[in-house]
Amino acid sequence: KTAADVTIWTVDAFGWASPTFQTLTVTGNATVGGILTATGGINVGQWIGYKRADELETLTTGTAKCTFRLPACTVVSVRASLVTASSSGNPTFDINDDGVSILGANKLSIDANEKTSVTATTATTIANATIADDSEMTIDIDTAGTGAKGWMVAMEITWT
Repeated sequence: KTAADVTIWTVDAFGWASPTFQTLTVTGNATVGGILTATGGINVGQWIGYKRADELETLTTGTAKCTFRLPACTVVSVRASLVTASSSGNPTFDINDDGVSILGANKLSIDANEKTSVTATTATTIANATIADDSEMTIDIDTAGTGAKGWMVAMEITWT
């Protein structure tokens, strides 16, 4: 159509029988009316969280404060939160894959008087994001801070 909405050309039954894309980015909603088949997998970030059951318990340092297993995945990002902030000192967490930290030089920390790592002065680095199938994961508390309570560590992952 022209700018004046006058039809120039009409084509019936136009479409794709089997489109192939190298990369497809969808910024809005996507609806599939039939079966979606993906030979390389579908990577959608999913958050999973691990928390201390007793939210009133004061943090203490130690290894393997939480132990769990994961299927094969890639860690995209991590964060931690507290119910009660530390009045001094930065609570710091480490996440291990079969006994080896997945984090880089900057561990997962929460600044004093804050309840979330999202606002931490020093951003966390992930050094080894690839998790093998059935890996034993552990969360350590390297620094407890003062009076911090009720911790939770969350990981955004994509399945592989």
